[in-house]
Amino acid sequence: MIWLTEGKGAPFYVAYALSDEDGAELLDALCEGDGWVIAIVTGEHSEGFTLLLAQHSHFEIKGRRVDFTQVEIIAGHLGKATLERAAQATETGSRLYTLKITDEQYERLERGAMGNYELIGWRKEEGLFANAQAWQETDTLDQFTPTADTEDHLTKQEKLLLKIFRRFSDEDKKRLLAIAESLQL
Repeated sequence: MIWLTEGKGAPFYVAYALSDEDGAELLDALCEGDGWVIAIVTGEHSEGFTLLLAQHSHFEIKGRRVDFTQVEIIAGHLGKATLERAAQATETGSRLYTLKITDEQYERLERGAMGNYELIGWRKEEGLFANAQAWQETDTLDQFTPTADTEDHLTKQEKLLLKIFRRFSDEDKKRLLAIAESLQL
């Protein structure tokens, strides 16, 4: 609501997983029903992945049925456990896809700056999901998890802080750096 009234923050909600196990639990909670389309989204050069979930849904208002596409995004510290849950969801009727987008689009998706129309499309306009590839039996989950951590020297908290920092706009990064510099002893 702050984005709508004040222009601050993210216009779209992204569930942010603090750990791989957290991501798997978020995915489990969302995939209780069947019929989800799950896309493993990666950037061209970005490490890791984000999950895009979509399904047809509806609600009733004043005796009329309103159909819409429900979209959920899970970002953060996702890894093998989350991917395994996504693959398991196909056993209950969900479909799995892969989607590679530009790094700029990926960064916008992770920070909640990309909405349903851009992702899924509207009427005759196709969204980014039109470029998704259906999961093939030859695909492996390992291709989406980094083989080596390039930031091995960082603690878990430092890695989390860095991941969150990378999602901020340039303006917000400058503000956060100013705050951090003022706190230095």
